[in-house]
Amino acid sequence: MESINYFCIKLTSSPGIISIHEQKSLLPNEYHLNDEDDTNQYAILVETEKTVGKEIYSLDVHPETYETYEFKDITYQIINDYNVDGFEYDRERKVVFYGWIYGIYATKNEDNYYDVITGEKIPHEIISNAHEIISADDYSEMIEDLKLIKEHKDVYISITKERFSKLLKGAINRKVASERYKQNYAIKKKAYDERMTKRQKQWQQIKEELKYESYPKREEVKKLIYEIRTS
Repeated sequence: MESINYFCIKLTSSPGIISIHEQKSLLPNEYHLNDEDDTNQYAILVETEKTVGKEIYSLDVHPETYETYEFKDITYQIINDYNVDGFEYDRERKVVFYGWIYGIYATKNEDNYYDVITGEKIPHEIISNAHEIISADDYSEMIEDLKLIKEHKDVYISITKERFSKLLKGAINRKVASERYKQNYAIKKKAYDERMTKRQKQWQQIKEELKYESYPKREEVKKLIYEIRTS
């Protein structure tokens, strides 16, 4: 029987684990209040501006800016009992949090990874690490995560699709910005090299002219040196 190898995929900029949650407004009778004064977190993708390339003042080359997405932890006040409700409710932001998983579980076909839940290909551009599930502990963690996903499959599919889309958009933006930087660098470097070559030729021409103009003086120097050495 052919065995299937499984992998746990870490997404770019993720803190190592990813949350399963959804935007949803609940009525007071849909959760059980908890008197504990504690907080928890979930992670959302936020749009941010980054740069690629380095500053090269001599060439008048500057980093290129692009829009991308990064995971950001959101801290909220726990107001209800997770053990009773099976979730925690962020009342301030109207978010229902179900739990954390260690990553996106996938199978591999040649060089591509596929989400075990949806069967969709995970873009290489949004993968920061792929850890093969090997040990019994790895499989135990995977089983616990799959149980959570099973309970909230629709939420998992929705939020994973959104994350793939946004992270891929950011990766594409970075690639475009990188190409702009390379093209601009090449243009500025070519112009710089042409200026340097022109200056070198001009300086060489000036040197030749100076040598020609100084010929009588050079001959006088040679004569003096000869006289000093032979006197």
